[in-house]
Amino acid sequence: VVLGQQVVPFPLFWYRRSATSLGHVTSAALYRDRTRRPYAAELPDAMEPMLRLVQGLQHGIVKARDEQAHHQKMQEMLTTLLCRNNRKPSKRDSLANLVVNANFSLGRNGMAEAWQPFGEGYSWFVPSDGHLMMESLEGAGRVMGASQSLLLRHEHLLPLLVGARSKADTDHHMELDADYSLYIDLEHADGSFTYGCTLPFRAAPEWQTVTGVIFPSKPVMIVHIHVVFRYRRGTARFDDVFLRTLVAYDVCSSENSTLAADVAIGRRHANDPPV
Repeated sequence: VVLGQQVVPFPLFWYRRSATSLGHVTSAALYRDRTRRPYAAELPDAMEPMLRLVQGLQHGIVKARDEQAHHQKMQEMLTTLLCRNNRKPSKRDSLANLVVNANFSLGRNGMAEAWQPFGEGYSWFVPSDGHLMMESLEGAGRVMGASQSLLLRHEHLLPLLVGARSKADTDHHMELDADYSLYIDLEHADGSFTYGCTLPFRAAPEWQTVTGVIFPSKPVMIVHIHVVFRYRRGTARFDDVFLRTLVAYDVCSSENSTLAADVAIGRRHANDPPV
């Protein structure tokens, strides 16, 4: 005991650490099973699915609240970093979209200019309203998408503003995930990669826009940008893909208040394999 505090030497700590120690991070699913068990013991077996549903809804509410708090924290950080001077940012300060043929208006022979097929590819027609279509009607096992690589050659850490529009007619209404998303991989100047920066779309028949900010851990040499519709049955359409360096106008301008309020944070999915 030192100054009233009990001290455990590191060797003794590791000696006492075992597979059942509370210091381990356990599976979230197993944790929820464990916390549900006492309640399930007091209820009829027929109510077990209802108990799981209620617990899942509560988990979703907590997760959404945490995401909102994280969103607010990152927004405050961006405001502090980019809006410190008194000069009102102008739209002229915004940078050009780096994505080539971002609205899929150019192409021939069924291929959109500058967009390579991913998986089983996509459908492109002489556009009447200018968009890319991916259709999977044979089952949920198909992988469809389009890809484009952009050379940035950044020498410093610069946040990237990304986004796209999409709509989908599908019977697959699961939790938002990378399987229907704007999916971005980063290739860094030192040759390493960051995989799985995703902005998922909600399966809905109306056009929706997702925007996000990626904070690279290292300077970015190349961005591999994908629009993905995989493991689902139905039809998805994509349009207006954009990627550029984030600037003060995107966060601070009253002319751009919707983006400033709704910008989401693109995060790396550590366990998500590269597309």
